[in-house]
Amino acid sequence: FLLNLFADDPQAVWQAVKSYFIGSTKDGKTIFWQIDQSRRIRTGKIIAYDPANGKRRKDVSPNWIHAEMKRLGLLKADFNLKQCFFGEHLLQIENKKPIAIVEAEKTALIASICFPEFVWLAIGSKQSLKPERLKRLGSARKIILYPDADGFVLWQEIALQSCFNGQSVKVSNLIEQLGSDTEKTGGFDLADYLINEQNRINEY
Repeated sequence: FLLNLFADDPQAVWQAVKSYFIGSTKDGKTIFWQIDQSRRIRTGKIIAYDPANGKRRKDVSPNWIHAEMKRLGLLKADFNLKQCFFGEHLLQIENKKPIAIVEAEKTALIASICFPEFVWLAIGSKQSLKPERLKRLGSARKIILYPDADGFVLWQEIALQSCFNGQSVKVSNLIEQLGSDTEKTGGFDLADYLINEQNRINEY
């Protein structure tokens, strides 16, 4: 899907896949590894996508690498998962760039191709973003949050709390401004916007 979307720059696609260590299962599902700043793998999220339109398949539930390993007896039953941001390992490599945070891993991957001047991280779900999670990123860099259409108010509150903690955190209102009421109700996000824009470029 990404190679078709960015047909004029396949190298950028392969570089993004390589940088984020995107994997795949034997039956074609995508694996988004969570790798921390010490390059330790915390877990991996397994998601099935439609290769034609890049949308998540609703008939296949997401899964987790650690859950599969537990099921197969490869992890102790008392294994305690401590998640990190998707893309967090890039902070040590790109230590001068500002940080941009989105909800979905796919969104971070696409945004990294469109705007490589940021380090793009994903939190995985709207409710998972907390001031204490942001605090782990330190206060040396600017952080911009790009919430989905239904998460703008919540992430604004989190940004405000993080600023009180001494961090520089702002919230983008891009989707809030450009998304229609229908798109907002449907959970429109930055990836949807970027895909639409890239399709316009491709058509032109």
